[in-house]
Amino acid sequence: MNRNAMIVWLAGGVVALAASLGAGQPGTNQPAPAPATAAPAAPAPPTWTDPEFGKIAAMATGSWKTTAPVSGSDGSSTNIVISAAPVRIEGLPDVMYVEVARADAMQAPYRQTLWQFYRNKGKVRIKTIEFRHPKGEMGSLVGLWAAPEMFPAFTIDDLVTTLDIELEPKGAGYAGKTPHPYPTSAGGAVEMTSEVTLTPDSLETVDRGFGADGKVVWGSSEGQKYTYKKFDSGVKAQRLDGGLVVIDFTHPSGELEVSQADKLTVQYSGFLGNGLKFDTSRDKPQPFTFTQGTLIPGWNVGLLGATKGTIRRLAIPATMAYGERGAGRTIPPNSNLYFEVEILSIERPTPPPPEQPKVDAPAPAAAPATPAEPKKPE
Repeated sequence: MNRNAMIVWLAGGVVALAASLGAGQPGTNQPAPAPATAAPAAPAPPTWTDPEFGKIAAMATGSWKTTAPVSGSDGSSTNIVISAAPVRIEGLPDVMYVEVARADAMQAPYRQTLWQFYRNKGKVRIKTIEFRHPKGEMGSLVGLWAAPEMFPAFTIDDLVTTLDIELEPKGAGYAGKTPHPYPTSAGGAVEMTSEVTLTPDSLETVDRGFGADGKVVWGSSEGQKYTYKKFDSGVKAQRLDGGLVVIDFTHPSGELEVSQADKLTVQYSGFLGNGLKFDTSRDKPQPFTFTQGTLIPGWNVGLLGATKGTIRRLAIPATMAYGERGAGRTIPPNSNLYFEVEILSIERPTPPPPEQPKVDAPAPAAAPATPAEPKKPE
């Protein structure tokens, strides 16, 4: 892994900490409910066990983009985006969920992690925590920084701690670094360090990996740092009736919008809350084609208004999926489901020709009277 490629992988964490359809098909013959309207209720604000944790989290919440493109291993350059929001995890207080992605592919983050705030000997630290998913994929979580109330249930047993940074107030924000080098195997390094400076509108990171000889093998050179600025990513969550959440990463305008009875062709992947991918069209010979309004309610409602080229995430509560019955061996009862859907084509059915008005047939004309026979002369 070259140095620039390592930078792309590392560009989040703080930040890693800076180092960082079968039985599952969306169902058929389900009733198509009426289109939902936006629900006015907003998510409950997060709670923090320490006011200073809330202050730091408020600074970190949102999306951040590098001020200059970062080179990748394929020779291309792109900005890197970090998106973060507070989430609730039972038994793990004061936590934020963080995604790191290329700016041109925010729907496919290459890093997903948690930050937890805690105190050690009175000083604030941010701990990075990783998910124990066997394949490292947490497709159920993508985009949930925009809708943190839909974050799935996790326990401490599902997570593993990596490293942390000790913070000190600095000006309008905070700055800090790892209290000591941490073991790593990334990029040929045996240990790594990380530094971060956070203000309400900027985030700076410095990350280095060291070989067994103590020399830097990847990361920032002396005096080099990576700077992120707050920005509007354009990714928005729409909260609909019934608890359904729709998150659009791309939504081309000026295109035909999905309506009931349209014929759609899509690529999709479906996930359980624990990150298990239970089905995907991308492993099959053909994309998935169906008639809108004939699948599970979460799809019947959640795809309305999408356009060709839309990349949409659906966070579907169990009541709008398979409910208490589940689906086969892959989807347990009462499972919330998470789908990534890309709209490839929309075909609007041809409306039948208008019915011609009925016109009463005219009454037949009266037969002409038979002329009287002339009288014979007498």
